[in-house]
Amino acid sequence: MKANWWLSLCLMVVSTGAAAAGRPVTLEEARSTALAQSLEGAELDLALAQARSVAESAWATLRPSVGVTGQLTYNDHETALSYDIPAIPGFSEASSVNQIVTPQWDYRGTVTLSQTLFNRRAYPALGVAESLAEVAGAERATAQYRLVEGVDEAYFAALLLARSSEVASRNLATSRVELERAEKLLSGRVGTEFAVTRAKLSVQSAEQDVASSQLGYRQALESLAALLRSDDAVEVVAPVALPTPPARAALTEQALLSRPELARAAGLATVESHKLEEGEGQLWPTLAAQLQSNLQKTTAFNDEAFRWNAALIFNWDLYAGGATVAEIDRRALSVQRAELAQRRAEEAVTRGLEQAYTRWERAESLVASSRSRSELSKALLEQAKRSEAGGTASRLDVELAQSQAYGAELAVVQAEVEQTASVVALYRMAGLAKPGEPLLK
Repeated sequence: MKANWWLSLCLMVVSTGAAAAGRPVTLEEARSTALAQSLEGAELDLALAQARSVAESAWATLRPSVGVTGQLTYNDHETALSYDIPAIPGFSEASSVNQIVTPQWDYRGTVTLSQTLFNRRAYPALGVAESLAEVAGAERATAQYRLVEGVDEAYFAALLLARSSEVASRNLATSRVELERAEKLLSGRVGTEFAVTRAKLSVQSAEQDVASSQLGYRQALESLAALLRSDDAVEVVAPVALPTPPARAALTEQALLSRPELARAAGLATVESHKLEEGEGQLWPTLAAQLQSNLQKTTAFNDEAFRWNAALIFNWDLYAGGATVAEIDRRALSVQRAELAQRRAEEAVTRGLEQAYTRWERAESLVASSRSRSELSKALLEQAKRSEAGGTASRLDVELAQSQAYGAELAVVQAEVEQTASVVALYRMAGLAKPGEPLLK
């Protein structure tokens, strides 16, 4: 009784959920919604903007710089220099001179213009900053790719449960018809209590299959809605069939060109290469130009209010105790490690795509075999029913054939969903939403 009560409650909950069906969402809509609502994507957008600002700062090292300094001073008293000049007969008359040495109010200002003329480290440093911005963009695309991958898995898990639920519902309807038939035979004193009980057990088993698949479907939809960050109820629909994938070599070539994790690995290798060049630049001298203008109050020792000067500044660190060479060696090893990581990433993408291609080939053959088996199971069921009517087969033979037909139909559903999912996965792993359309825009 408890089992029947619980099963009835499950069916009631499922029926209520089915009555309040959600909005149908295609796979493409699910992907785009998840990407638009992703908080991780928003965070990575900020990281990308930050990396680009670092690159802009690196450009500033190659541009001229202008600085202004000023000073206003108040002294407690003014100091002056006074002296008399005696007259020279026949040449000049006597006079007196009064010059300020330290004014009470003093001011001075300086404008400095500097420009780097040669710095072997400048352009590699700029390359590091720009490559890091590219890496940030690739990391953002990689996160988007993983999100799309998760949406695809959740979507096809829900689709499998939805189609399995449809098959289970048809099996339940068939079981109920058989129960009615057994009860009618019993009421006509032709059937047996045993047959009715067995039919009831078949109905309960079918009801349990329906409840389990539909509840699983609702849970799968909740998982999908969590990825979409949506509180609205949704339903999945079968995706539009994609064309047969091209040859394995063509997909692999496309994947190596478009997968974001490969762009990230290549970007990191480029970063390390620029860092090595930057380290080697420490062995070179630097040259800069500087133009300076000064404005100050005239005094006894400075009779010009405005003065300027220009300079070339040369600097060369000839020896730093071996630290520079050690740093260059360390960066050279970092380049080798980054290049190995890039090769590993390429091998991982190639291996994953080959496995996905094998999965699709296996799914193709499984669809054909499962459909053939399903047709044979349906034919066997019809033969068992005719044989039962002719008295050459028992009710148990019919129920066994019905169970086999149900299992075969479920196998067809699983194979078809797996086939569609494997095709979608192949195009996704090649960086495509469909032929000619990139996965990430």
